[in-house]
Amino acid sequence: MFRNVLYMDPPDHTRLRQLVTKAFTPRVVDRLRPRIEELTGDLLSSVASLGAAGRAVDLMAAFAAPLPKTVICELLGIPESDRPDFAAWSDALNGADPSADQIGPLRQAAAYLGALAERKRTQPGPDLLSAMVEASQDGDRLSRQELIAMTVLMVLAGQDTTVNLIGNGVLAFLQAPDQLALVRSDPELLPGAIEEIVRYDCPVNVSAERFTLAPIVLGGVEIPAGELLYPSMLSANRDPRQFARPDAFDITRDTRGHLGFGHGIHYCVGAPLARLEGVIALGMLFARFPGLRLAASPDSLARRDSTLLHGLVELPVYLE
Repeated sequence: MFRNVLYMDPPDHTRLRQLVTKAFTPRVVDRLRPRIEELTGDLLSSVASLGAAGRAVDLMAAFAAPLPKTVICELLGIPESDRPDFAAWSDALNGADPSADQIGPLRQAAAYLGALAERKRTQPGPDLLSAMVEASQDGDRLSRQELIAMTVLMVLAGQDTTVNLIGNGVLAFLQAPDQLALVRSDPELLPGAIEEIVRYDCPVNVSAERFTLAPIVLGGVEIPAGELLYPSMLSANRDPRQFARPDAFDITRDTRGHLGFGHGIHYCVGAPLARLEGVIALGMLFARFPGLRLAASPDSLARRDSTLLHGLVELPVYLE
């Protein structure tokens, strides 16, 4: 599980990152655009049916959750018949139920992904897992264990984070009608809006755990070497020294410096895909339902019971 780039320092990190980046190119992501648009359109038609006759719709269950889950399965080349099992494993690993066993689903997912990777060696397809199997650097390739660990990381890091990006983004816009009017009048503002959503209401609370290699001083407190730290992206992205009016949702602001996709050598390799999904999902949602509005008080909306993930349990809306 820990043989992935998130938990490595150079030179191991450098080697794995180079191999994975070879497979996860902008060309691979751009090729997904028509399919993501098609999936989004189909889901919005289902949302329209659910919200007919003025009924409230839970946008998390009906739209924000199924879109990224389907995209990551198609990206990795998971056969459609295997996706219900795969979805159950990923839900367990992402802490949908904090009391549920995670070791069993992790072993099942690892065994499945290992077998699937072996099939991709002899029967490659136009998918990311096949590309990772085939990727090489100076004759070096990912081992079976590394393939499994990296694939599990992509599922965990690239699925519920995007679910939360969509849900948090819709909520932010519905609470700021002036910003929603801006993006509806000029869809070219959407890419910048995605960055502001990630800054303003980050899909994750904290980064992966880190250890101090030397004593450091934070907030006037010296932390010795060898101590465990959980850096908070939510806090960093609301730092008034970096962002003026940090508690305001402003899609026209300069968002440079936000840490929603990480930093430095650990910057999220899947950020282009998350951005693309966010632009398509929000753009098509707001265009399809010009009367979209909340069906509950923002204060009543529950957040997920998770140390890592920062997202909504439900998002009830009226379409008109």
